[in-house]
Amino acid sequence: MSDQSFVIAFPYISATELLQASETIISYLNERYIIFDQPSHCVLSQEKLGYGPGEKFLEATILEEERADVINCNFIEFSSKLQVNGLEVFMDRQCVVTASGDWQFMQCPSCLEQCSYSDGLSISLDNWLARTGCEMLACEVYYVPSPVHHWSFYNDMVLGNLIL
Repeated sequence: MSDQSFVIAFPYISATELLQASETIISYLNERYIIFDQPSHCVLSQEKLGYGPGEKFLEATILEEERADVINCNFIEFSSKLQVNGLEVFMDRQCVVTASGDWQFMQCPSCLEQCSYSDGLSISLDNWLARTGCEMLACEVYYVPSPVHHWSFYNDMVLGNLIL
C-alpha cells in the first residue's frame, strides 16, 4: 500500500477572484461526480473539511489505459472506505511541498534556464508568503529577476493563491 497526493496550484488568481474560482472548480468536479457535493472529514486537516471521491473519481485520477487494472482489483471499493481520501482546497498564498527530498532544479521564467536551488529561494519564498513585495528571485545564469511564484520547481513544490 502507498499514499499519494496530487497538487494543482493556481498562482495567478487574485485575492478578489479566489472564492469564485474555488466555487467554480468545486461545482465543475461535483457535476461530473468526481467529488461528493458535501464537505466531510476526509482530509488530514483538523480545521477544514474536504470533498470525498465521487463515483467517477477515477476519470480525474487514473489514466484511461490504467483504469481496467484499477477496476479489476476493487480499488474503487477499497478507496471509498479510507478515512483520509479527498480533495482539500487551500485559499490564500500557500507553498505546498510533496517531494521526497529529491530537489532537482528550478526553471527561470524569463530565460527558461535550469538553476540550482539557492539561499535566495528561501528569502524570496518567505517574502512572497509574507506579502512584503520583495519576492523577486534572480536567475543564476543571466541574473534576471522574476517573481518567485513565476518560477517552475522540479521537486513537487508549488506556490499558489488557490491550491487543490
